[in-house]
Amino acid sequence: MKTDQDLLLTSHRLSHHILKTKKPFTLAEEVVKPALQIVTEQLLDKETERRLQNIPLSDTTVSRRGFDMAEDLLEQLLYKIGKAPCCGL
Repeated sequence: MKTDQDLLLTSHRLSHHILKTKKPFTLAEEVVKPALQIVTEQLLDKETERRLQNIPLSDTTVSRRGFDMAEDLLEQLLYKIGKAPCCGL
């Protein structure tokens, strides 16, 4: 049985993929989630279908995940610059 952490990780990974394609954030709710639901209805069990519906993929969630990823990358960059023995522009 997958945990709620797994649902969040799935949401992050799908959001990252959508952000990389530079498509509208609504793509997850309008295309990806319904497509996954069709697959689970046809090939998997009802429990998996129910769990799929709990993956947060609204346009605001995808947008927020994008901002969080950008902030994390900036923090990583600033940390690495701070640890560098020298820095030039």
